[in-house]
Amino acid sequence: MKSILLIILTLTLGFTAAAQDSTRPKAITLDGVNYDLTPKIYNTVYPYSIELKNAEGEIVPSSKVFSKGKRPVVLVFWLTTCVPCQYELRALHKKYAEWKEIADFDLYAISMDFERREESVYRKIESAGWKWETYYDYKRNFIEVMPGRLNGMPQTFIIDKDGEIAYHKRKYKMGDEDVLFEKIIDLQ
Repeated sequence: MKSILLIILTLTLGFTAAAQDSTRPKAITLDGVNYDLTPKIYNTVYPYSIELKNAEGEIVPSSKVFSKGKRPVVLVFWLTTCVPCQYELRALHKKYAEWKEIADFDLYAISMDFERREESVYRKIESAGWKWETYYDYKRNFIEVMPGRLNGMPQTFIIDKDGEIAYHKRKYKMGDEDVLFEKIIDLQ
């Protein structure tokens, strides 16, 4: 009798879970923005496994873009609508060429803009004249793998040669770029 009740309970729970899953929406659209509600599983280990779009709009996996084990990697997360982001990127742009003569590192700027701002991302990349590689996280997947869900922009990370986060900074104030470079030098 107990085994029959256990079987009935198991089947009931299984059918209930399946019914709930099949009625759950897979995506929604709010204010013209599409949101994928499908649960994702990401590689949370650098260089991750996130699809990015390059400046030409081509999809490339982060695991093929980011270097590992060769030199420190700076990841700068930004938005086109974020004024402090623009200040930080301008400050980095002014010093980048000089820094590259002194230290061996890679820098990638990654836009976290919403889908409706995609064209603005490409215009900014084209007009800025940055000498580093810039990508667009068009699905905003880095939110799922980076500490603090990238709450508050800009955010800057240094990934060391072992693929570990060696430095993390939120927001921007004048002079932060110099602290960033000191950390890069320390990792040489």
